[in-house]
Amino acid sequence: LQALKDSLLMALNLIPENARVALITFGATVQVHEIASQEMPKCFVFRGSKDVTTQVVQDFLGLGPRGMKGANPDQIGRFVQPYSECEFSLTSILEGLEHDPWPVKVEHRVLRCSGVALAVAVGLLECTNATNPGRIMLFLVGPCTEGPGQVVAVDKEEPMRGHSDIDQDNAKCYKKATQYFNGLAQRCVT
Repeated sequence: LQALKDSLLMALNLIPENARVALITFGATVQVHEIASQEMPKCFVFRGSKDVTTQVVQDFLGLGPRGMKGANPDQIGRFVQPYSECEFSLTSILEGLEHDPWPVKVEHRVLRCSGVALAVAVGLLECTNATNPGRIMLFLVGPCTEGPGQVVAVDKEEPMRGHSDIDQDNAKCYKKATQYFNGLAQRCVT
């Protein structure tokens, strides 16, 4: 985690100052960080076991009234800002990141809801930057074990699937995960 934080801080110093950035972290849950506040940073937490739509992201983050297409420009800046305007708060949040405090039972894998984290990131992009190019950068340590996009069970008794398991159609989560991530990719393309 420390190496990732150091690399991110170094990479942020190389991006243009007007590049708009946001920060989403995840483990058992997904956190969207409010990068506009320098005194007391807040984050909004999404359940890692439940899929989210663009409308859910928009409503939960207060980016617009219910049923309204597009985000409220006054609220976007809480989560997405030019790097030059949020450099201090973003750096502070990154330096303070710690491992997910969610307890891991013996003989279980760490809960990792990367599918939901990607859905939240796609939803945030759709709400705030739908007509412009964007980039989502995902940093992983292991497989998705929680929620939509899950590729392996939490229980370590169930082995990780291999290429031969996929070829022989013995990968339990493969089809649902492929369908889920293909859906996210289509939303990104659209």
